[in-house]
Amino acid sequence: MNIKKKLGYAGVGAAVLIGLVLLFVQPWNHAKSVLSAEAVEETVISQYPGTVEKSTLENGEYHLRISTDTGTYEFAVDSSDGSILSIQQISKSGAKEHAILSRDTVKEKLLSETGGKLLFLELITKEDQDIYKAKVKTDTERTLFEIDPYTAEVLSRQTITIDEEDNEEENQKFLAEEEVEKIAMAEVEGEVDDTELRGEDTNHPYYLVEIETDDDKEAVIQIHAITGQVQSVTWDD
Repeated sequence: MNIKKKLGYAGVGAAVLIGLVLLFVQPWNHAKSVLSAEAVEETVISQYPGTVEKSTLENGEYHLRISTDTGTYEFAVDSSDGSILSIQQISKSGAKEHAILSRDTVKEKLLSETGGKLLFLELITKEDQDIYKAKVKTDTERTLFEIDPYTAEVLSRQTITIDEEDNEEENQKFLAEEEVEKIAMAEVEGEVDDTELRGEDTNHPYYLVEIETDDDKEAVIQIHAITGQVQSVTWDD
């Protein structure tokens, strides 16, 4: 058998072998592998922490709607490898969507930054804006603060030296929270749960002190903010 014939037979045999392999494997029928929705969500959340509100698979792409602290986003993700193809913000989170911080949280942050003594801290509620107002005393000055109730960020401050304020408030000096709490605990034995100044800008400012007793009852004591006189005691089981 000459060389040309041998090469011809070898070529035919190789073609037949390749045909058989393609016939059994049929790569044209094999679709790309698709990741599970859980795997895709976990991948995206690890990069953009939030809550998955919606997840759908369309044309080889996962479409996720995720709510985060900064807003709600739509993600398009490759279903085969989990890569993020696009991100679109569809809404923003406003401060009003978050809960108002507790007085204890605001108080702790304010005092940690000022190192003074808290004279009062009151939440002022208005139609267009909620705001905390506070006054802090140090050895040399007193400072009035306006504080964002959602972030505890100080929005404004006004500082007055002790000497200047003594003349201004000679006849109207609020008791500190610690003093009022001592008066309340002398009236009702228990643990102070909350203390709040009301009516700071009126002629009758007063504190409301909530005290929880050992028998799981709660008393609300109203105390005059200047004189320290106990005005009322209300019980709530």
